[in-house]
Amino acid sequence: MDIFDTHSDTPFELFRKNLDLYNDVTDVSLGRIERFGRKFFVSAFFCDNNKTDAESYEEFLESNAHFDTLIQKYPDKVMPCKTSADIKKCADRGICGIIKAVEDVRLIGKSLERLDVLYDAGVRQVLPVWGGVSNIGGAWDSDLGLTSFGKQVVRRCEELGIVVDVSHMSQKSFYDTAEHCDKPFVASHSNYADICSHGRNLKKDQLCEIIRRGGIVGLNLCCRHVKSKYETREVTLLDDFTGELSQHIYYCLEMGGEKTVCLGCDWDGTKMTPLIRNVSEIDKLYERLIKDGISEGTADDIFFNNAYNFYINNLK
Repeated sequence: MDIFDTHSDTPFELFRKNLDLYNDVTDVSLGRIERFGRKFFVSAFFCDNNKTDAESYEEFLESNAHFDTLIQKYPDKVMPCKTSADIKKCADRGICGIIKAVEDVRLIGKSLERLDVLYDAGVRQVLPVWGGVSNIGGAWDSDLGLTSFGKQVVRRCEELGIVVDVSHMSQKSFYDTAEHCDKPFVASHSNYADICSHGRNLKKDQLCEIIRRGGIVGLNLCCRHVKSKYETREVTLLDDFTGELSQHIYYCLEMGGEKTVCLGCDWDGTKMTPLIRNVSEIDKLYERLIKDGISEGTADDIFFNNAYNFYINNLK
């Protein structure tokens, strides 16, 4: 089985808890992914909302250096991917490919030049906003769009070859991004508002715009983004969680997103359920899709091919 997941917060968790890539703590670890054939993870450095932009920038530099040190310990197991050639190399060798991302790019402060620093550090995807309002723009819990500086940021990302990620954006920030970006963009870990009305989920017109552009949308395992009932209670073993996840997948397929829907599970960024406790149990969702009549070819597209093809085509 192959896997390509478009959002995990594992690097920040490894840094925060001073863990090795082999551990029994994080949702994604080298031990947990050994069972997969080809494997890729878009791995994000989180911007702590309790810290200033300057503090978060310094923390990125430190946590990125820590992550690089860990990767260098296992050159035959894991490799950072900066280009499509790197991705192909990892796929051919069965090495875990890591695409670095930054979640909440407000850490660049007012310096557009810091995007170049992020690029040089290997970052190839950024979420411009995360929550509230920043110097970049408004997130999902606001009614504001991108600032003039935020519009410069998304344009500069395209110039550098950094993929723009619209997860966590407000409606206005989403359409400001659509107006100022020419290339496809991603929603790395977003579900659908027609299935679950959480404000973080995509509206139908947003999904249609991503499909039109040739972007991708990663299925998020955050329970309150899957079903509204989980706003007030935990998932239990009695819940049909894989069936509830598959409703979001079916929705995207019905909207014409056969090459759009992929995995973006938010590993190490949200509390996992007792039904899918970490990445080693994601095959439960694959098995459910097959049981419900989805072809193996479509299931393979969701689990690997759609994201793989997107990054092959959109990284320089």
